[in-house]
Amino acid sequence: MVFTQTDYEKVLDQFNELSDKKYKRFNDALTPGSISKYGIRIPEMRKIAKEIIKGDWRGFLYLAKDNSTEEIMLQGLVIALSKCSMQEKLSYTEKHIHKISTWALCDTFVCELKDVRNNKEITDAFLDKYLNSENEFILRFIIIMRMCYFLDESSIKKTFEIINNIKHEGYYVKMAKAWAIATALAKQRNQTLEFLDNNNLDAFTLNKAVQKIRESYRISESDKQYVLKYRSKIN
Repeated sequence: MVFTQTDYEKVLDQFNELSDKKYKRFNDALTPGSISKYGIRIPEMRKIAKEIIKGDWRGFLYLAKDNSTEEIMLQGLVIALSKCSMQEKLSYTEKHIHKISTWALCDTFVCELKDVRNNKEITDAFLDKYLNSENEFILRFIIIMRMCYFLDESSIKKTFEIINNIKHEGYYVKMAKAWAIATALAKQRNQTLEFLDNNNLDAFTLNKAVQKIRESYRISESDKQYVLKYRSKIN
């Protein structure tokens, strides 16, 4: 059945019904200055996306508007959860990443792109196309994608090279790098310590990486103590 404008209006009606004012205030504080929000929790957004992909999800993407955070987030979830070839999924992703304007839109989309695990080569090449972007959230998208799907033994060297070589003053790029390094230490300890010994990260990013490592539940107390030496280099 073809997805129609009436169907889209029903989605917006669902948004209004699920709107949580308290959650909206919380989100407004986390992402100030972003476009309007209904205030809908992620599990509810995921449920709506799963219903859409049972039908004409391509029709939904064709009709979808960018008038609210949730409308853009739902597009990302539908793309990520859709049943199609990775090539088609990446063609939709190519358009979608230019709509990302908050860390929440970025990270929610990335976390649901689980098909990447079985399509790493084509995804790796796709990400490489944007390495010279000046867009803060496209660069964050690359880093978070690599953090989620490219920290295995065969990929981590390139991931660290990309983290080292991306130069952008955006807060959300630097925080993505810090998070990726902390996650890498939990998964690939030796390679990550080697990277921390030899990199050209700025002081802010390195300090934040140390902070995130020390906040992690997946890293030993001895390693949390050990990484303090990297922070001391820049104080």
